[in-house]
Amino acid sequence: MAENIYKIAIDIGHTPKKYGAISCTGEKEYDYNKKLSFELLDKLHKSGFVKAFIVNIEEEITLLKRVDLINSSNPDLLISIHHDSVQ
Repeated sequence: MAENIYKIAIDIGHTPKKYGAISCTGEKEYDYNKKLSFELLDKLHKSGFVKAFIVNIEEEITLLKRVDLINSSNPDLLISIHHDSVQ
């Protein structure tokens, strides 16, 4: 399989402290987002997208800093993972 030249950034929506919504089972949105982000990264790597990477934000930063971090990596595509809440 040929390597794909595109650089794909995967943004884990939210952070551990600002975790977003809470699911009906009590799980934080950030936890769902992180799990799905790493599953997506694995699938992309297995499909030849070797330059795909996680924008791993474990610290609390502003949205502007997050955007700056992503832009500084100069990705060809950004995928930002989020989940809707359910009441």
